[in-house]
Amino acid sequence: MISSIKISLVIIMLSLVITSCEESITVNDNPSSYCQSMIMKAELTPKEYVQSWSTLPTESEFVKQKKIKEFNYKLKYLPIEFLISNELRDSSPSEEMVDSLKKNYEGMEYYELTLSIDDFKDETIKYNVADMQEYQNRLSYLSFSMQKDINIIQKNAQTAPCKLYHYERTFGIAPHAKVLIGFSKEDLNPQTTERTVVLNDNLFNKGLIKFNWSGSTLLETPKLLL
Repeated sequence: MISSIKISLVIIMLSLVITSCEESITVNDNPSSYCQSMIMKAELTPKEYVQSWSTLPTESEFVKQKKIKEFNYKLKYLPIEFLISNELRDSSPSEEMVDSLKKNYEGMEYYELTLSIDDFKDETIKYNVADMQEYQNRLSYLSFSMQKDINIIQKNAQTAPCKLYHYERTFGIAPHAKVLIGFSKEDLNPQTTERTVVLNDNLFNKGLIKFNWSGSTLLETPKLLL
């Protein structure tokens, strides 16, 4: 059973992931090529994990993207090794330190959901907003209510609700909205790796947005090299 205390702790830790992922990471003149080559490796150091996963190209097998007119929805899988690496950064961690961090994150499956709008450079929820009341309604929904509209569907219509949800406001600094979400592995069918993450978009009323993951993709992430 995932306790509410553990979920609260992970939300605090994951809030740092959004902040750090907003930072510019220079890897070389062709970051997409660099990241794609990095994630093909069997093992990555913490620094390599942060560099590669923070700038994954949209064509990566760990990124799913949907587009409806000018609205863009992107879902990125976040392996526990990346979340650990994001906390360690440039440090030289011991196995004990890594094991301690792993215990904080294990038991759940994590994703980063990004919402953006073509050619719109302001805060996402301000797009075509009619008045301040509509803006406040959107902000409230994105901050608190959208969690209930996200779930995972597996074979035989087995459904896993979103158990962890964190939206970090950018106040217009970044032209997108990012949400970190998590699902308890206790709610997932261990007999299959296939899953569909479903968002019922009541923010811009675009209906059901589905991200399909098949095969063993989520099991093929690099191991953490210490």
